[in-house]
Amino acid sequence: MPPLALCSRPACDFRIELQDRKTGMSISAPSICPKCEAPMISVCPACGFLLIQIPAGKHPLCSVCRADIRSAFARLVFGVHRRRSPKPAEDPFPSDS
Repeated sequence: MPPLALCSRPACDFRIELQDRKTGMSISAPSICPKCEAPMISVCPACGFLLIQIPAGKHPLCSVCRADIRSAFARLVFGVHRRRSPKPAEDPFPSDS
C-alpha cells in the first residue's frame, strides 16, 4: 500500500502512487494535477498523515482520521466551511428564577 497523491478537484479523478512498484523508490508528488491543473493533495489536510488506501471516489476519506480529504483541503486552503444548521441562541444573561 504505497502512499498516493490525488487531485483536489472533485470532478477530476487523477491520482498517482508515490512509490515505484518495481524498485520501491519514492516518487515526488506533483504540486499541480497534470490533468486539470488543480492543486494535488498527498497528506490528509485534517491530520497530516500520508494518504494510503484511499478508494477512488468523489469524497475520498482519510484512512486514519476518516476526514473527507477534499472538503478538509477546501476548508484549509480556501476557508470554505460546511453549512451547518444554526444553533439556538443562548441567553447571555440568564435569569435567576
